[in-house]
Amino acid sequence: PVLAQMELGRTYKVPRQRSATTAMLSMMIGLTSGLLATLIGLPFMGGDSASTYWWAFLFIPVLLVCLHPKVLNPVIARGLGLMRKPAPETPHTGRVTGTAITVNLASWICNGLQIWVMAARFGVHGGTAMLASVGAYALAWCVGFLIVFAPAGAGPRELILSAELTALGLHPSAAIAIALVSRGVTMLGDL
Repeated sequence: PVLAQMELGRTYKVPRQRSATTAMLSMMIGLTSGLLATLIGLPFMGGDSASTYWWAFLFIPVLLVCLHPKVLNPVIARGLGLMRKPAPETPHTGRVTGTAITVNLASWICNGLQIWVMAARFGVHGGTAMLASVGAYALAWCVGFLIVFAPAGAGPRELILSAELTALGLHPSAAIAIALVSRGVTMLGDL
């Protein structure tokens, strides 16, 4: 997706370094908000997610520090300087980053709702299941993202989501079906 964004941006005369910087920021904000969404759903998830994937939550403070304008702006300026490119005309602000994290958090909730709607078709209902679905989807995506040897988290993301849905009370085959349908929806969205 990053290379596709850079190429699409070039068509509209957006410099590649701006597209690359935006893509990197987008990934950092997506991961931060995804881990925060996981924390919202974690108390309602049935498995031993916290003890298995505790290491993923260590990224939250690191990402929040990296996204702080006093850290982020100099890093971007330095990186672009090394490429002999000018620094951005407008520095990033905490307000913009906070807004982006909030909007992304809403997107995680919507993604979790797609899981909950499918789970409800298999008999798992209620507010607890909804919050667990949000947390399970976000956890699966974030851990899949952090496991860098799996392209786009393929495999680990589906295994984690299936395990979380099974712990929620779904039959394993239903959980796998939901994880695969969710992956298909995500791929369509990327396209």
